[in-house]
Amino acid sequence: MNAFKNRFFIPISLIFLGFLAFGLNKIAVEIFLIFAIFLLVFRLCASKIGFKSRKLNTVLMLFLAASLLGTLISGVFVFKNEKLVEKYTGEHIISGYVAELSASYPHMSECVVQIESVDGEDALFRAVLVTEFPSDLSLGDFFECEVKLSPLAENTELDYLKNQNPHDYSLLCVARDESEMNMRQSEFRISLMLASLNAQLSSKLKAVLSPREGALASALLLGNRHLLEDSVLRDFKRAGVYHMLALSGLHVAILIGILERILKRLLVVRKKRIVILIAISLFYIALTGFQLSACRSMLMLWVLYLSYVLRLRRDSLTSLFVAVCVIGVISPSAICDLGLQLSFLSTFGMIAASMIRKKLLLMV
Repeated sequence: MNAFKNRFFIPISLIFLGFLAFGLNKIAVEIFLIFAIFLLVFRLCASKIGFKSRKLNTVLMLFLAASLLGTLISGVFVFKNEKLVEKYTGEHIISGYVAELSASYPHMSECVVQIESVDGEDALFRAVLVTEFPSDLSLGDFFECEVKLSPLAENTELDYLKNQNPHDYSLLCVARDESEMNMRQSEFRISLMLASLNAQLSSKLKAVLSPREGALASALLLGNRHLLEDSVLRDFKRAGVYHMLALSGLHVAILIGILERILKRLLVVRKKRIVILIAISLFYIALTGFQLSACRSMLMLWVLYLSYVLRLRRDSLTSLFVAVCVIGVISPSAICDLGLQLSFLSTFGMIAASMIRKKLLLMV
């Protein structure tokens, strides 16, 4: 889709994403003021030399709006995290459920929890829970316990955080040796239902295939790398293909491509195919935990399908930047995620190389 004839959306989105990243590092306001002054000076200089154009005014206003939007979104995100830290730092009684397992050792365990109440008051945020004793917590367990909450930024030595985006979680919950972990009755949550379905599919793969091959299939299809043996992970790293284990846009593209061929063979009309493929892609992304590189691919596909419906000219670069901007609006911290950055750059490189190749072929 190319809603902007000359791809004006690309520089606009770059400005938006840049100010989003600046905002997470708390320097967006200063950069925004400098940028606004630069645009004003540029416009005055253009007027002085007699260059007047409505198109130039529109572009400059769009640049300013993009920078302002990026600054505001990241500012709200940082403000909310700081308020959480300010409000909850100290000793509290929390309740919630285990959203993600991380690591377990003889003396401690780590996991990501969805906190639903603090001191009996409703709350809704994710945090990293560390129990300073062996814990039997498993995915989906509902619990209540007394913990000490502190800013997560001060505890970067945790194993879980070594490969994580530091902006994702603001608080660390530490349960002492003497803390009592009270288990509560499990309740229905869509995220837990999907996680349970993911685990069941992984078990089925292990049953149909051998345990080793089933774990590999689960990692490739469902994103469960934690099921792989250390020796297998080491072999992938030594071979230089460890990235193949990360759920990415390639997985989504292959899945959607296969399903689209099947639907074509079944003579399903295009509009119905689009609705079916959008629904299946959304379910697959949710089933595998909304991994960012896969989300980027899914959104690009959606923009492509939208271009069919609206009868607009398709443009891969515009689709790529639309996808990343949507992810940035929904989750500003995703901009600092290394997986999304690599996915974006590799896709951008392939699209750019394809465009250069086409131009060279036209010149021959």
